[in-house]
Amino acid sequence: MNPEAVAALSAVTKMIETLGPGGFVTVIFAGPVITTVVVMLLAIANSNRQQRLLEIYREDTGKLFEQYRENTSALVEKNRERTDMILERYQEAQSKFMGFYNEQSALVKSVHQLAEGFRDIVVANTRSMERLAADVEHVLDLKRHRE
Repeated sequence: MNPEAVAALSAVTKMIETLGPGGFVTVIFAGPVITTVVVMLLAIANSNRQQRLLEIYREDTGKLFEQYRENTSALVEKNRERTDMILERYQEAQSKFMGFYNEQSALVKSVHQLAEGFRDIVVANTRSMERLAADVEHVLDLKRHRE
């Protein structure tokens, strides 16, 4: 064996002699206990780390949700304004159309009245012409009888 291994073994034997058989058994059983304690401490550290990550996740999710809410509110307001603008334009167009319709309706009524008046004139002229024709025939008949 090399001198370093011999020195290490002699140090271990000195330690065992110093501890005695009870101390040696204690050291042997302390290994699993220390391992268990280390595993528990690592589990607690991991749990704490997971809690911190969960809190960070919740904060980030809350921030994202708040941004989404603000963006959505802005979009809803923008769409509401656009809808109002479209409705105003539609109302203006509807008002223009109603004005055009009313003007056309009044025009049709006036043309109808004009046509009725024209019909009355045509009827009166026709009757006058019939009477004139009858009078002319009568005058001509009188002239023929005189001759």
